[in-house]
Amino acid sequence: MKQKINVSEIIEMLTDEILIELNTGTLKKWTKSWLEFGFPTNAVTHNKYSLWNSRLLSLSSETNGFRNSIWATFNQWKDLGYKVKKGESASARIISPITKTENEEFEIISDFTINEKKTNVEFQAKPLFNIDQTNANIQDFQNLIGPIPLKQSKPLTLFIKSIPHICIEDKIQQEAYYSWNGNIKDTIVMPPISSFKSEEDYWATYLHELGHWTGSPIRLGRDITIKKWGDSNYAFEELVAELCSTLLGAAFGFQRDLQHKEYIGSWLSALDKSPSTIYFAGKKAYDAATFLCNLSGKYSPKSWPLPEYNNLQLKSR
Repeated sequence: MKQKINVSEIIEMLTDEILIELNTGTLKKWTKSWLEFGFPTNAVTHNKYSLWNSRLLSLSSETNGFRNSIWATFNQWKDLGYKVKKGESASARIISPITKTENEEFEIISDFTINEKKTNVEFQAKPLFNIDQTNANIQDFQNLIGPIPLKQSKPLTLFIKSIPHICIEDKIQQEAYYSWNGNIKDTIVMPPISSFKSEEDYWATYLHELGHWTGSPIRLGRDITIKKWGDSNYAFEELVAELCSTLLGAAFGFQRDLQHKEYIGSWLSALDKSPSTIYFAGKKAYDAATFLCNLSGKYSPKSWPLPEYNNLQLKSR
């Protein structure tokens, strides 16, 4: 008998967790398992799971003591020629958006993308099994596992330099920000690295501003217009940029806590009003990070192979 999965409970759990971590500034524990075992990866597609699903799978690994971050559905393991061990049950459930169409059928969209032109977005949950729950030989997946090398400063520098953007160093005001339509247009402003407490802080801030940079109308087209400091749009965009920074920072071996604690109040307000906000913020952050990796090409992080970005939307009837 299949176990009924309450998708809303999964989303609420993620929201509750991020609320706690925003309050305490402890995003560092998110990246710990990624750095130790690598990003959760599908055994069949070799794609990395999206931000929130990576977090769900990491939580399951921590709870169950799994040492490898390779996952698949029951049928995917079967198609690969492996068996789920007797007595094992799905140890994790990931969430994927589904959209109800006019003829009441459902259009299933992949883990990596959502058709935002559709309305009435709903979610489904998919049960997954870790490789440790199967008879699969871990040696067959060696290219997908392993820790992420720590503090890859040179690769990260090359990654940032390979992205065609404008960055001005501000030695006077020592403020970091992205300007789309101010006195300086489409420009990132960064203080010198010597102004930061640590190298991690510098890179985290730079990646945060690059996250904002992806949202301009000539790129991913998010609503980056600040109507009022602290309003819901502002809070959402800050959360997207911060999560983008966290994801890419981990991909280059940098572990750090929440940087922009001054924004926490507005973020919490936005999250409290709509639990699904956290899901869509994570989706936007993943899109932003993937956009930057596509621009960077060969300089993108080796720990996070790019998915087939143009072929991600999988539909089934």
